[in-house]
Amino acid sequence: NGDPAETGLLGRYSLLPLAEVVALYLERSPGSYGWEDGLEDDGVVFETVPFGRVKRLSRNDFWVTVGSDRGGDYIAVDLDPAERGQRGQVIEYGRNIYGPLDYVSPSVLTMLTEVVEALRAGHHEVRDDRYLRAEVPRDEPPSYEEVLDGPGTDLDEPELVQRVYLNDYADVDLAVFEPLTSLRALSVNSATTVTPSIGGLKALESLEIAADSVDLAALAGHPTLWYVQLA
Repeated sequence: NGDPAETGLLGRYSLLPLAEVVALYLERSPGSYGWEDGLEDDGVVFETVPFGRVKRLSRNDFWVTVGSDRGGDYIAVDLDPAERGQRGQVIEYGRNIYGPLDYVSPSVLTMLTEVVEALRAGHHEVRDDRYLRAEVPRDEPPSYEEVLDGPGTDLDEPELVQRVYLNDYADVDLAVFEPLTSLRALSVNSATTVTPSIGGLKALESLEIAADSVDLAALAGHPTLWYVQLA
């Protein structure tokens, strides 16, 4: 029923008191993790990596916040996973999590086990002479967005890129981004001529273009594009 001493049983996270779990769940919309996008926003929801484990939603009644780092970040138990996910998997959200949710662990039990194993191996540090902080290595999630000064797509993991900003490029045909198979939002800034050949960008939902000239006919008939801003 909570961990007020922040004993480090879940690494940098501490379990919340049950009453706070219930209060957070019922605050505003059950299962929400703080999104309050207005109707004027593009509102693209990006997918958590690894793909297919967490449903691509902005909120879910079956995401239950159970822990906090007392610094604005939270963990939630996901009771409604995607096809490749696991019921009870742990996801992370908060003021330091940008874009999609982060996938943390298959379960709270797995997190506890990793902490115990790290403590037994001596991989920990003492904080404030009162509790141990286990050193559990975690991979940094790959960036979901890229800022480019040219239309090349020579990226380490192009299939994971979901948002791209292309800045200060003269003439560009957007078909060059077709290798980015998960691209959902594309912003082209300060271009001269843009040919938005986006038929091959099958996941694209949001397109923003600031340019001297745009071939609007190339936008017609895209199956998933629903937000367009031209300037």
